[in-house]
Amino acid sequence: MNKLVMNFLVTEGFVEAAEKFRKESGTEPDIDLATITDRMAVKKAVQSGNVEDAIEKVNDLNPE
Repeated sequence: MNKLVMNFLVTEGFVEAAEKFRKESGTEPDIDLATITDRMAVKKAVQSGNVEDAIEKVNDLNPE
């Protein structure tokens, strides 16, 4: 159940809540919590229709 809660917090971009939940439950997220903010910026750009901005953000994060 804790993994499910952590997955929800990470997927929805609740960084602070995920960090507190990690400390309280001992449940480690599958990804580095520091990357959530960047991932959410890409998600927001895609959802708003700004594909070029999303591609630029992805390339900045992973230039390969």
